[in-house]
Amino acid sequence: MKYFKNIFFLITAILGTHTSIHAIPTFELFNKSRGNIVVSVECGSIKFRSFPIRPQGKLTEEDTIDSTKTITLTIDDNDLKKQFKFSINQRPNRQVTTYLTWNPAKKPSLYPQTGPLIGLAGKTESGLSLKNNVKSSDISQKQ
Repeated sequence: MKYFKNIFFLITAILGTHTSIHAIPTFELFNKSRGNIVVSVECGSIKFRSFPIRPQGKLTEEDTIDSTKTITLTIDDNDLKKQFKFSINQRPNRQVTTYLTWNPAKKPSLYPQTGPLIGLAGKTESGLSLKNNVKSSDISQKQ
């Protein structure tokens, strides 16, 4: 019986460790436009590939976006046939998340996610905490 308890404890410990290995995403972009968009992401000197996002779709990145460096986003909106560039200024020495929403029907078109129920839940639609999310003042549109 003691042998089975030890095996059970070992399996539980392994499974618990395995589920905690997955990192919490530091970047998410939710597309609320009517059309497809293509997003290019730069963080510091690192340029990521372009990511297509369908309407009501999202881009989530784990462990690849350094939340202490400035992020440059280029959004190609296929519906509007326009390209938009944004800079998200991060705060050095402070880990923040960058959970954003793209909705060209609103002004500004790129803004921090609020989540369901006007943000009362304190989480994004994906269930990510908004506690350390970027602020509207951190986002600026480039010409």
